Amino acid sequence: MNIQVADSKRDIQWINTMKTICLFLVFLFHSEFYCGARFFNFSSYYVRFYVSAFFFISGYLLFNKQLFSDLINLTVSEWWTQKGGGRTIISNGIWRIVIPTIIFCTLIYFPKSILRGAEMSLYDYVIDSILGKSSWFTWALFWAEVLMVLALLTRIKSIWFYFIFGIMMIVLEYIIKSNNIIFFNDEAMPWNYRQGLLACVFLAYGGVYRAYEQNLNKFFLSRMGFFVLLIMSAIYIYLVYYRIDSTVIQYCLSCLSILILVYFCKMFNGNNITKYIGRHSIGFFFVCGGLPNVFSVLITKYVPLSLGAMLPLVVAILSFFFAFFIVYALNEYLPFLFDLRILWNKK
Repeated sequence: MNIQVADSKRDIQWINTMKTICLFLVFLFHSEFYCGARFFNFSSYYVRFYVSAFFFISGYLLFNKQLFSDLINLTVSEWWTQKGGGRTIISNGIWRIVIPTIIFCTLIYFPKSILRGAEMSLYDYVIDSILGKSSWFTWALFWAEVLMVLALLTRIKSIWFYFIFGIMMIVLEYIIKSNNIIFFNDEAMPWNYRQGLLACVFLAYGGVYRAYEQNLNKFFLSRMGFFVLLIMSAIYIYLVYYRIDSTVIQYCLSCLSILILVYFCKMFNGNNITKYIGRHSIGFFFVCGGLPNVFSVLITKYVPLSLGAMLPLVVAILSFFFAFFIVYALNEYLPFLFDLRILWNKK
């Protein structure tokens, strides 16, 4: 059967730019954590979108391929076995997300424990590296994609069904939290499944945006749209500054800030650096905690200058810079760390 599949692997400039910006903010967040917020807390203004944006992008690419191509017209059995269908999504998730996460968490576990002066044990290693305590994002992304695959088994074509499904997953997480259902004495265990439930709505939001992208582009990429984006940005900053404590408001702020970021990214052309970072973003996630930790210790100990409020920013810049070369070296010389299938595909 000749199936036309939407090309979700092509380089989309605004996605690469958005990934680059948000990855740097991830490094900045960890830098603030290890250095402490000095006089000004940068993270309070980006914490609502810097990770959610990655779920949004994943949803955009997922639904672009699944709903806006001939794949959606297949029966369940045809779709599951078709290249790009359900089995492919699950398989890629295991090989490109789950296994690399376990590998990198294992590699990082020992130096991280030594640096923090923490005791090492088999139980702690299993909780940290195998059951996903130290890498919540990649596990959450995997579970969110698995849940969306289950929803796609319905073969329903309306993106709003999947958005409602995402809201239902938020309700399910709330029920689990309210009933204090905990495994391994940690609410994140196993494999940060609760974060995966919460991430579903952002995957669906990416699909909703994909469905209405052309109409939104006509407005937001106009001169009037630019001024509306500025107004939306001012509203976002105002609401964040006054810290309105409402879960619904927080989700609305996340969606608003992601939309603002999308169109600011669409106003700028990408380059080879953002293209590379966008293609290899998962590698940056694997070192986004360790490098800021190392540089915060080194700068605090050995740099005599008093950087004050700029210390987290300096640590973030240095960490991001070195992360680029680490990810580049790994992809050049040890690419199988990101997908073990490379080992036998070469044969």
